[in-house]
Amino acid sequence: MTVVFALGNPARGDDGAGPAAVEGLDLGAARVVVTHQLLPEHADLLAGAALAVFVDAREGGPAGSIREEDVAPGGRAPLSHHLSPNHLLALSLALHGRAPRGVTLSVAGADFAHADGLSRAVKDALPELRERLRCLARGP
Repeated sequence: MTVVFALGNPARGDDGAGPAAVEGLDLGAARVVVTHQLLPEHADLLAGAALAVFVDAREGGPAGSIREEDVAPGGRAPLSHHLSPNHLLALSLALHGRAPRGVTLSVAGADFAHADGLSRAVKDALPELRERLRCLARGP
């Protein structure tokens, strides 16, 4: 099973790229979680997963550029409710004795101010972001 975390806040401009990427997208049997941030409770979803995909916007790089990176369990989880993908995978490993393969799929944003809607650069990148997400969810 694949778990897709679509991260971001649509009220913060390009930060809403994660939720926008999965909106109306058929990912087959993948479980899709749309959330503003990763929480400790999400570790339970990873117990039976083979793959966790974290779709998010990022700062840095040319606006609209897409980056796909493997992420491994690691680091100590901060004493808060906000976790990074590697912290969530580490928490799954600690709680369940296993963590799935992790992949971040991110798009560089242009504007993270309080605003509804994505910048033109991120809107233009959505078709490629969605196709890459479909390929990951389908598996090898």
